[in-house]
Amino acid sequence: MISGSFVAVDGKSVPAGANTPKEFVKGDGYTFNPEFLKRKGYDKLKDLTQLFPSTNRDRWEKIGVPRGSVGSALTDDGSNPSTPTALKASGNTLSWNKASGHVVGYRIYHAKSTDGSLRLVGSTTSTNMTLSNLSGVFYVKAVNYFGRESSISKPFKNGKVTPPVDKDKSDEKNENNDQNTKHNNGNDNQNNDEDDSDQDQDQNHDQDDDSITDDGD
Repeated sequence: MISGSFVAVDGKSVPAGANTPKEFVKGDGYTFNPEFLKRKGYDKLKDLTQLFPSTNRDRWEKIGVPRGSVGSALTDDGSNPSTPTALKASGNTLSWNKASGHVVGYRIYHAKSTDGSLRLVGSTTSTNMTLSNLSGVFYVKAVNYFGRESSISKPFKNGKVTPPVDKDKSDEKNENNDQNTKHNNGNDNQNNDEDDSDQDQDQNHDQDDDSITDDGD
């Protein structure tokens, strides 16, 4: 027996590594040592519960039991998994083709438009996932045993998709706004100059009136 958990990699259950993402890990506590199972030939068993003794069986059933055949811990070659392909939808279920490269699971991302920001909406160990809302743009990344992600898949558009922002029109709109702002500021400055000129004329007029009054006296 060993302490720890396991993940499914290429159809085999292997002990989870230090960098294996927890969201894809199965079991907790104790499990069978893969090396022991291979040495005894038990790794070929489809159901490892056959190894449980009849005595205190309820306690043995709390042990983590890998599904399928059992493999050894993997060696890190530094590579990323391949990119998921062929995304499609059926009802509320999104599916894709299996990626390769010690893959332990997939992360699904969503955006409202093709140029919108991505939001993680779920993760799974299978090649499909049912979502409550399959409207928008979806992407999938594969994740390997060592926590590395693949490059992102091609976008899959389904249902209502917000049109992408037209950069040229956006830039033109911003330019027009800047010109309008400058024009308005220019008018304000002109009006201020006219007000100052009127005030100067009023002051000069008052001074002329005072001069005439003094001459009359």
